[in-house]
Amino acid sequence: MAALKWLEDLVVLLEEKSFTKAAERRHVTQPAFSRRIRLLEDWLGAPIVDRKRKPIGILPSFIEREDEIRELVSHFYQLRARFQDDNSGQKPTVFAVQHTLAASRFPQLLQFIKQQLPDASYRIQTANNDECERLFLKEAQFMLVYESSNSDFVFAEGIASQLSLACDYLIPVAAPEVYQQLFGKLDKTSIPLLTFPKGGFMSDALMVSCLPAAMQTYTINVICETAFSVSLKEMVLAGMGVAWLPKSLIQQELVAGRVLSLEAALGTCELPVSLYYRRDSGADEILGLLTNY
Repeated sequence: MAALKWLEDLVVLLEEKSFTKAAERRHVTQPAFSRRIRLLEDWLGAPIVDRKRKPIGILPSFIEREDEIRELVSHFYQLRARFQDDNSGQKPTVFAVQHTLAASRFPQLLQFIKQQLPDASYRIQTANNDECERLFLKEAQFMLVYESSNSDFVFAEGIASQLSLACDYLIPVAAPEVYQQLFGKLDKTSIPLLTFPKGGFMSDALMVSCLPAAMQTYTINVICETAFSVSLKEMVLAGMGVAWLPKSLIQQELVAGRVLSLEAALGTCELPVSLYYRRDSGADEILGLLTNY
């Protein structure tokens, strides 16, 4: 269990890029947090940070594998939840949810369901869009995902029902200091882009909408790629560059002025949000509630 705790420490460190802030989130002192990272390095047999630099920097190999580290931690807890379900004899309703929607929209959706069915239990399995489809067909009763014009879910007749819940948008945003550097100068400077890896759903959605025009019009310098919108959001807030992010994920930051939109110059991408229900799953009562959501 110690190794799992250390991996969770690493995830927070990757998000915060700061030992001080990561230690605060983990509710330990900075020296204690640093010792735990050293113990993880010993366990892995490889350094995680470059201590010759000031401030200390995370080595690229760990930044590049952030998605894998997150998945490893997530899969462990999902496995534990399955064992607990088997032991209790109570089978929860399982939702396969796209990563970003798990943070931005699913909490409100689950709150709505719990108000009507307070005694039922639920489990969320987060994944990318393609993996959500596999989980849905294998074990989940519901699937909450984004859709786009070039990525439709097609199921055999009679397998699934679809509810269109809302529409989100990928909008380009930057921290105020980056915005001020770029505002009115986009055609004269390089745009530091934080973005999704090629071949993923979000990247493909941008490539068939606003990104090609932006690339033709402006000089773009890709600073970092990650499949996790939450990680991109943290990098934007740290002033590292510009990223297209789901509006639902950054609504509070937009209102507070912590990020500013560049959509007038760079464009947006529409992302419909859909909930799919597997008809043979026996969760008709929940489906009936959600038709009024």
